[in-house]
Formats: sequence, structure tokens, C-alpha cells
Amino acid sequence: MLKILTVYKTGGIYEEHHVLKIKNMLEKYVNIPYEFICLTDIESTKYKTIKLSENSKSWFSKLELFQINGPCFYLDLDTIICGNIDEILKNCLESKSPIITLSDFGLGGDHIGSGIMFWGADLNTVFEEFTNNTEKYLDPKTVWGDKKMLQAFGDQNILRHILKKYNINYSFFSEQHQSIVSFKRDLDRGRPFDRNKHKIVFFHGKPRPWEQKKIEY
Repeated sequence: MLKILTVYKTGGIYEEHHVLKIKNMLEKYVNIPYEFICLTDIESTKYKTIKLSENSKSWFSKLELFQINGPCFYLDLDTIICGNIDEILKNCLESKSPIITLSDFGLGGDHIGSGIMFWGADLNTVFEEFTNNTEKYLDPKTVWGDKKMLQAFGDQNILRHILKKYNINYSFFSEQHQSIVSFKRDLDRGRPFDRNKHKIVFFHGKPRPWEQKKIEY
């Protein structure tokens, strides 16, 4: 069965009610069978949880997602689902790509955005590579070398590095800039939002979904 995942690490800007927002949006806008799971450092009876084991800082906990075999669809907590996403999920399930991600429009090229991801197979290699070499991977020089990159170092950079190291092909969502859109880049902070067209809106940085009034959250 398809697993739809999110990650909640305490101590940051997110609280448990943000997990429940994702859960409630999925219940409203997904009709195909799925199981919702949150990777977290708390216990909850409100949804199924998997305990985070590595105590990684900040967003690096997301690399623990890959201990879970596909098919898996992942959403960051600062995401709004605006309509039925069955077609998006079915397209993912029919894909031959080992992993599908957002495209990082900040860096361009083949750089990854990890706010929404799908993988259809076993990517435990990514999890093991990171957890067996965590200290190395938390040093930006492992990924960037001596290059000075303008964008913040994050889990998506490590993920791209490991996928390339193990020759695991990845692709980008074909729906990106159509039904999967950035609040800031594609929607100019919500101005041309079309509920009939835009099904998933992802946020990066400020404003967060609860800090804007253009799209219902």
C-alpha cells in the first residue's frame, strides 16, 4: 500500500497541529488507499509514528525517510493540499523512476528540492549511507568541496550527492509548475492561485502557510 509520510522534529518552528493539518488535508483530498505515517521524536495516538533514531539536527532528519520502502509519497509540513491529488499519486505509482522530487529552481540544473518526494522502491542505501557517515555528511565540504554556494546547505544536497554516488537515477515531478506549485515562485505569493488547477502548494522560507491569507490553510 502507498505510504504518505511527513517528518516532525520538535524544537523548531513546527508543532504537532501542523502534522494534524497534513493528516486532515489527506483525508479530505485523497480517495485511493494509503497509510499516513509521521517520523517524529514524540509519541502520539492521533496518527501512526516511526521514531526518529539519529537525533539529526533540523531538516537532516528527513534522510531517515529512506529506511521506509516504497511506494512512499512525502510532504513537508509547510505544504497545502488544495484539491484531490489522486491523479498525482497515480502518476507517481506508474512511474519507472526510482525517486521523483521537486526541482530546485534556486540552483537549477539537476539539483533537488526535497519538500515533496516520491520513491517506488527500496532506497535503504540512502538511509544507510547517511547514518553510517553522519558526521561526514554534516560537513558541507563533503557535498560542495571548496565551492562557495549561495544556497543553504541541506538534506536535499546530501540526497543528491548520495543518489549520484550510487548511480540511482532521479527525475522531477512532471506536474511541477502546473498542479504542484511554489507559493513564491510560481504563484507570486498567491496572486494567480487557481483552486481548479493548483492541487499542491509548497512553501520554502517565509511566509509559512499559516502566515498568508491568499490560500486557505
